[in-house]
Amino acid sequence: TPGNHIVKRDIRPLIKKMGESGLEAIVIREPHLPSEELKGLFDFARLHIPLVICHSKHADAFRISEHVHAPSPFSQGGAPGWAGFEKLAELRENCRGILGVSCHTPSEAAKAATAGADYVTLAPIWNTHKSYPIIGFDGYLETCKTFQTKDSKCLCLAQGGGTPSQFSGLLIAGGDGIAVMGDIFTDRDDEEALLR
Repeated sequence: TPGNHIVKRDIRPLIKKMGESGLEAIVIREPHLPSEELKGLFDFARLHIPLVICHSKHADAFRISEHVHAPSPFSQGGAPGWAGFEKLAELRENCRGILGVSCHTPSEAAKAATAGADYVTLAPIWNTHKSYPIIGFDGYLETCKTFQTKDSKCLCLAQGGGTPSQFSGLLIAGGDGIAVMGDIFTDRDDEEALLR
């Protein structure tokens, strides 16, 4: 979720719709919300979606949820970010449930998997990002293949500018799954696309 402060509306009705349409998991990343409001949003989401994950940017992430999603271990341009992957190892130690990590290159994704992530979101697959190159359909599928071994249990979710038909193509071709954010929450016209 991008946050009510960005979408300028209550996202709970959309969360409910997504759950009714079969959404399996959602990451709530609302660092601006006071803890009690965040907990209320979590409790609401848990009524409708089987797996609710808290973004680690929120100070109370571990108190609110056993499942945590971490930002990319590298800042823009590839320079070391939040103490690199040492921080990820610390998060893995403290996380009682599922640990996810945002990644922007296949090598970041591989390092996150090695450090103990249960899933990574890999972006951008299709659209351009001001700081990261497009990974592309083939680059994403190649990354999935490296994860789909008997030794790896990490899932690689495609994110970044895809349409419903592009996502379907990825899943048919052997991709692990998709992650959707951004415009889906900010543009009401995209709600039907999200539900498809």
